[in-house]
Amino acid sequence: MRELSLLVLIILSSSIKGSHETSNKQRDRDLRSASNVSVSPTKAISTGYAVTLSHGGNATSGVIYVNQQGIICSSTWDLYSADVVCRQMGYIGAYSSSVTTNGFPTRSTLINSTQCNGYESSLDECTLTTSSSPSSNCPPARIATVSCQLQQESYTSSDKPSECDFNYGLCGWNTTGNPTWIWHPSNAQHFAAFLDHLSYIQLIKPPSDTNQITATLSSPFLKRIGRVYVSFRYILNSHAFDSIEIHYSIPDTLFTSRVHSDSLTSKPLNSWRTLSTATFQMRTTTIFQVQIICKSLSTAHDSKISAIGLDDLRIYTLDATHPSVTASIISRVVIGVGVGLTVIAICIFSRYVARVQRKQARNADIPLAEASNSQGADHDNADHHDANITSDQPPPSYPTVVNFRSTEHLLDNSSRDALPGTNPSPDPVTCNNSNESNLAGEPIAPPPTYDETSTV
Repeated sequence: MRELSLLVLIILSSSIKGSHETSNKQRDRDLRSASNVSVSPTKAISTGYAVTLSHGGNATSGVIYVNQQGIICSSTWDLYSADVVCRQMGYIGAYSSSVTTNGFPTRSTLINSTQCNGYESSLDECTLTTSSSPSSNCPPARIATVSCQLQQESYTSSDKPSECDFNYGLCGWNTTGNPTWIWHPSNAQHFAAFLDHLSYIQLIKPPSDTNQITATLSSPFLKRIGRVYVSFRYILNSHAFDSIEIHYSIPDTLFTSRVHSDSLTSKPLNSWRTLSTATFQMRTTTIFQVQIICKSLSTAHDSKISAIGLDDLRIYTLDATHPSVTASIISRVVIGVGVGLTVIAICIFSRYVARVQRKQARNADIPLAEASNSQGADHDNADHHDANITSDQPPPSYPTVVNFRSTEHLLDNSSRDALPGTNPSPDPVTCNNSNESNLAGEPIAPPPTYDETSTV
């Protein structure tokens, strides 16, 4: 019982692993790089006339062999008819309507003449003349040959799935519908509903066609970096088209989501306009596919060819940048650089001001010190000078020291006689600055008098 359980577990794990590996291989095939586009043509259109190429230099060129029975022997064979034949075989168009071949499969003629407008999907839609009795003597110059163009095998910066100018093809995008989008290269030899010198894709509604056209342009599976934004330019030559829609889908599901729809019934004619979606993203995966679906009205609009052209297709946040994001980044960089330069300028100015202030302070300290020293020296000199200056004013008068001997003349005779032990002095002496007082012109003050009882 245990061995049986182990065997069952081994079988289950092997089956789960195998299914997981199968799913991974399928996912790897689905998420193939756009640069590895297959060089084989897309699925050929099944019509009443099956065409193949024979006796050419490679698989994309040679003699047109119809229904494995005969050739096209036409004097009206041109590049318009060659474009139709190549698109019928799954190519995007024709390089040339005349190539060198290595002989002929047969010279039996099945179609005698062709007249195509250049926008048809197959020979069935062209005006043909067939031979009821096939001829086997078609001149070699009238045998129809062609060289067809594959989808572009490598991409440039302006011709890749996320940034396509349609210079060399469809940039890895695929078309479905009948009729559907056709490629117009930038030369005047191919059918052009608009200007001949531009490369673009165009969807043609034939005159008096009452059928509703639904043509889809599908991108390869892409991986997003952030939110997705789709933009392209388009042009109309009539109001025969109803709307254009942008959808996205994710791998391994049939789920599609419409992110944008634009009515075309009232748009201006014969002028290029830009259509832009809002940003969107997938919640469960980063892998997605974009589909551009154009629908026409179900009634005939007029008797002329109705067409819509599409160019400058962009899917942003893949390997390109949304214009608004670019502008925002540029503005932020400019603002950041401006703020940084402003801060640097402020710092440099602040340091400059600080250096100037320090320099001024140092220059101011030197005169102050010198002034202080000068003032000290001046003060000392002034003191010394004052000491040497003789004033014109007289010195102050002080009381003269009087002794008994000097005051004897002040006493009257009776008083002197009454004083015991005194002798009159014939020459009394006074100690004053009589000479200085006379020089000053002032009166000489009498000497002070003292009482007899004063102590000498």
